Amino acid sequence: MKFVVTRLKGHAAIWWHELQTSRTRKGRSNIKKWNKMACKMKSKFIPKDYQLNIFKQLQNLRQKRMFDKEYIEEFYRLSIGTGHV
Repeated sequence: MKFVVTRLKGHAAIWWHELQTSRTRKGRSNIKKWNKMACKMKSKFIPKDYQLNIFKQLQNLRQKRMFDKEYIEEFYRLSIGTGHV
């Protein structure tokens, strides 16, 4: 988790620093576990309807002018986003 924190940039880095500072001020311990950090980051940065939007994109995916390889990569990218792979 420490490595991930060092890789945060811009708004995410500021938000994380303020979150930890706020917890310290309130007498709570800093977040030190990956699963708790991931949960906090998801609730902050991923829209509530993210999976629904990805699922809709997957349903509407058409090959059209994409090469087979591009279509397959897009299919898998969207499938991973829905959490069903």
